[in-house]
Amino acid sequence: MCQSCWHNTVSFFSFFFSLAVKSGDVDRFQEVLDEYSAQFRDDHTFTLILRLHHNVIKTAIRTISLAYSRISLHDVAKKLRLESAEDAEYIIAKVRHGEFNFAITVEPLLASTQPVSLA
Repeated sequence: MCQSCWHNTVSFFSFFFSLAVKSGDVDRFQEVLDEYSAQFRDDHTFTLILRLHHNVIKTAIRTISLAYSRISLHDVAKKLRLESAEDAEYIIAKVRHGEFNFAITVEPLLASTQPVSLA
């Protein structure tokens, strides 16, 4: 695929994906992915697009952590469109070493969030 063709394709779809990534909108990201997946496969950009999903999840978790001081992992899983509370626990545990501290309690399955002081 030629460089200019690839650039035009990425430019066209980048607007749709940037909205989903910046807002942490898991549903919108999946809609765009489903709608244009054939195009991404043809352009050999599908795996690149799939990598953006991690950023969408991180942004969604950041938004959740700012909105809730305590939230059940079941509710986090629903907001992130995950299959189980255990999946949400796994993802939160992976992100916790970054910008936010998450205290996860197993009984009941809750996530308590507090921003890490940058000072």
